[in-house]
Amino acid sequence: MSRSERRLKAQTSLEVLFILAIILGGVVFTMRIYIKQNSDTLLIAGVRDASSRAAAYISTGVEVDGSVYAPLNEVMENYTGFKPVSFRFAGLKTQLETEGKVVLLIKFEHDLYLSEGENEKIAGAIGEFMVDYLDLSRDFTLRDGKLYQGGREVEFNVTVNGDWVVVP
Repeated sequence: MSRSERRLKAQTSLEVLFILAIILGGVVFTMRIYIKQNSDTLLIAGVRDASSRAAAYISTGVEVDGSVYAPLNEVMENYTGFKPVSFRFAGLKTQLETEGKVVLLIKFEHDLYLSEGENEKIAGAIGEFMVDYLDLSRDFTLRDGKLYQGGREVEFNVTVNGDWVVVP
């Protein structure tokens, strides 16, 4: 094999390695974006599920034993009288998102005639339920009284008929 043939093979090999590096770099970049979007989707889906579950539980007025449902049972004991009421999950919105923290606004509405203080107590109870419920999920963890998902702290601002409470 002549010297020029070896040089051509070496050049071709380097070109192939360069092309492979570009392809692998694109795959890594794309996967990173996909994983972040997947994590965001899991966060929203989990919080939406917990919110819908809380609203449906309070709406039906049927008490279930279980430590996770204890805050919602208190709501029914003190405010709804275990009667079916119109209590609904009205929406979810991201208020703040940084690399290490996500703050979500979660809205609930009802047809009860309650004071601002009573709505705030209901908001706090719903937030407590949501933290406990999401802690049971494999996607969320509770550490030092704070909820985390995918390495980010998750905080809720729960509003009930416009009156709100921050739930760490």
